[in-house]
Formats: sequence, C-alpha cells, structure tokens
Amino acid sequence: MSKKMFKTFHLADIDTLREIENGRVAIAELDDVSRWIDLAISSIPTLAKYQKALIKIEEYFEESGLECDDLHLWRAYRNLFAQRFSGIYDDILEVSDVITNDLFRYFINHAHLKDAKSRFAKETIPLTFLGRTEDYYFTYTHDTERPIAVISIPQGRVSSVWNWLAIPHEIGHNIFAHFIDYERELWDKVRRVLEKQRFKVNRINFSHNISGKKIIQTIWRFWLDELVADIFGVLFTGPSFVMSRHDDAMIAAEQSEGISTAIWNVDDMEMTKHPVAYIRPLIGGRILKVLGFEDIGNALDERWLGVCSRYTSSQDLIWVDYTTSGRVELFTISADEMLRSFDAILPEILFSEMKCLGGVALTDIIRFDNLDNVISRVVAEELIAGIDEFTEYIKPRHILAASRMAFENEPEQADVIHASAMRGLIYYKNNYIE
Repeated sequence: MSKKMFKTFHLADIDTLREIENGRVAIAELDDVSRWIDLAISSIPTLAKYQKALIKIEEYFEESGLECDDLHLWRAYRNLFAQRFSGIYDDILEVSDVITNDLFRYFINHAHLKDAKSRFAKETIPLTFLGRTEDYYFTYTHDTERPIAVISIPQGRVSSVWNWLAIPHEIGHNIFAHFIDYERELWDKVRRVLEKQRFKVNRINFSHNISGKKIIQTIWRFWLDELVADIFGVLFTGPSFVMSRHDDAMIAAEQSEGISTAIWNVDDMEMTKHPVAYIRPLIGGRILKVLGFEDIGNALDERWLGVCSRYTSSQDLIWVDYTTSGRVELFTISADEMLRSFDAILPEILFSEMKCLGGVALTDIIRFDNLDNVISRVVAEELIAGIDEFTEYIKPRHILAASRMAFENEPEQADVIHASAMRGLIYYKNNYIE
C-alpha cells in the first residue's frame, strides 16, 4: 500500500462536486445510448437496415439529454433493442410488427396523401416491444428527429391476438401526430361546432366563471387525442375494436376513480386525457352506427350498459379535483348530454375535408365498410376451424379483427383462435410482404 498521504486534506465545495458528477452521469448516459445504437446497427439484423434512422435517434439524445420524458423514451428504445437482440420474443414481435406496419402503411401510402405535409413520411418505422403488464399500451410517436415510433404491448397480453386491438388505437396516435397541423385544424372545426350548441352542466363546487359551453369545449380539448385514436381503431377494425373497448373500460374503471369519474385539476388546467370509462365504449357504438353497423352498435351498447350497472346506478358523469382540503366534487354532466355533444362533433372528425390530409375527409382515406366486415366474419370462422393461410386481399387488420369476432363467438376455442391468427399473420408476412 502506498504511504503517500495528502499533505492537507480538505472537503470540496459540495456544489462543485455535484456539478462535476452530474456531468459525468450525462456522459455515461450518452455512452449507453451509443453502445445500444451501435449494437442495433451491427448485431440486430431486423434493425440494421434502419441505420439512418437509428443514427438520427442517437443524435436526438445527444442534443436533448436523458431527462424526464426523454429518459422514459430512451428506456423504451432500449427495451426494444434488448428484446430484439435476445431473440426471446422474436415470434411475438414479428407478428405485432406485421400488424403495426400494415395499419400505418395502409393509411399514409394512400394516393390522396401524396402531397400532404408530414413530419416524416417514407422512412417512418413503427416498431413494437413488450412492456410491463401493468403499464398497458402506450406509444411514443415519431418525428423528423426520431423516425422510429415505439409502441409498447403489455407482456401479459401476448397470448391473445384479439387483445392487440389496442394497436390500431396506438397507430392512430402516431398518424394524428404524423400530419402537420392535423390536430390544430381538427380542433378548430370541433371548437366551432361546439360554440353553436348549448349544454347543461350541474355545478356543485365549481365557482369559476366558465359557461357550460366552455366546460364542454375544455373537456373535448383534453380528450381529443384519445378520441381520435379510438376513431382510428374503429375505422381500421370496425366492431371488433369496440368489443375490445369493453374489456379496456372495465380495467380503467377498476384501476382509477370509477366508471363515471374524471379528474380536473382546475388550478393547473390539467384533466384526465381519456374519455370517462362510462361513455368511452358508447362513443365506439355511435361511430359504428354512423358507419352503417347499427345492429351490432346497438347490441354492444346494450351489453356495455349492463356492465355499467355493476358499478353505478347513476347516469351522471362527475368531475372532481384534489386540493389541499381533499377531494372536491366540481360538477356533473349527464351521460346523454355528453354523448349529445359527441354526436355534434363526430361528423366533423369523420367527414369534413381536411387541408392537412390533402383536402379530403378522413373517411375518404380509411373506412371499415361492409366488405371489410364480411371478410372479417369469414376469416373468424376459419380461425376457429384452424385455417391459417389466406389470400393476399385478406390483410393483417382483417385477421386482427377476425380474432376478436372468433373469440366473442366461441371463447372456449381461445387457444385455437390465437394459434391460427399467429400463423396466419406470419403466412401473410412470408408470402405478401416484400
């Protein structure tokens, strides 16, 4: 052991120590990014072809650092890289990637959109990874700096293809963010429609000088992103998406404030981003009816209202705030009144011409129609029978929708349905994707 000692030992200024250490932490974090990006390019065949996009991601984190939301984003990318490097989930990720790419390309490659302004067009890549079961699904959308979109599928959902009907919703988020000015232009249309209406709001402890009309506008402004993603879910996969929404809304009701409650932090102007669980499946039913599926829309509404009766006997939705004094009930709005406001804005979302979409309506680009429904019903019967090879015009979105129809019709055949759908999606990839 060296006998050399400090001539005079002293304690440094703690702020100086922290500043130096924080700098070293930042360097270590960026080194982690570089190591994983290098690994993805050199050693993960499914990602190596995206070298250009991966380098852009590395440059993004070099500039932004890894703090707050960017830290969570990086952890998602790292999970994506690690799972694909390990190969443990290759069978699942291969299939989920087929679905995400089918949905995304089906929309953005439409002829109407060839001149539409987007944040990242031809080189955009939506990829999936398996997240924690308790996190449910989430998406980090792409832009010019991060051309790879990241979609997390809960690990506990991998053994049931029909549970992946949340993927169309997540792709909806990505498309909504993809086209420049889509959100701004759509909200302007929605706001103008709501301005022409009158709404009844039952105030309890809401003293702010805001009209009922303004309250409804504020609610839909906070809900818009999730609402549009749900609409994409229906336009991609039809009744099957709404069927799956029933499961999701029950989970939301059991894990949050309840089936009828939304939180509004009035001082900070923050609100629950998802529509209240009570009406979210009913919104889906209304979309189906507008698209021409009135019978199944009514049947799904009836089933959902039966579920709601387990949780509440009231048809009022309630907004609450949490202050230093505790829980404060702000106001209630009847479910019928909230749905009436939705009926007013739905035609604008579906059928109004959008400059950001090349001057056409959303339903001119994507619409689950009667032919899609017939295809999905036929495929559902074949999945139950163990058939897993389909012609090219039967797309992954049809197989996804069919898996839910099959499960609803014969739930005891769940194992067969899942296995057939998985094989069918792989067959599509191997035979019809270049």
